[in-house]
Amino acid sequence: TPRPWGVLLAPHAKSVVAVPWSFWERTAERYASQGLLVATVVHGAEDPVARTLALEVPIAEMLGAVEHAGTFVGLRSGLCDVVHTARARKIHVFPDAYYSTTRYKVADFFALGGWESVVLQVS
Repeated sequence: TPRPWGVLLAPHAKSVVAVPWSFWERTAERYASQGLLVATVVHGAEDPVARTLALEVPIAEMLGAVEHAGTFVGLRSGLCDVVHTARARKIHVFPDAYYSTTRYKVADFFALGGWESVVLQVS
């Protein structure tokens, strides 16, 4: 099994409220300071987090990319569903908000078993 080399950040989502970009910048800095390579999963014109490698990975290859990297930190989106079985450290990030018009918080409604969670205030 290859030794994990770093962290894949996935800060972009179409159907979830964004969390502060500063969270992604601080997260990238923290992992980089540990000597890990940090990459941002991007598609099309999406911006990578500052001082990270922009990495456009086809959906069919995401599971392998996450396992190879070793750690995945993503805003909760369909991409999290794609990589949910990866043998890696997985952290999903949620806005502290209610899901649509329900009485359920996004983090409660979309949590994935076996993942670490981060819930952040949004403005």
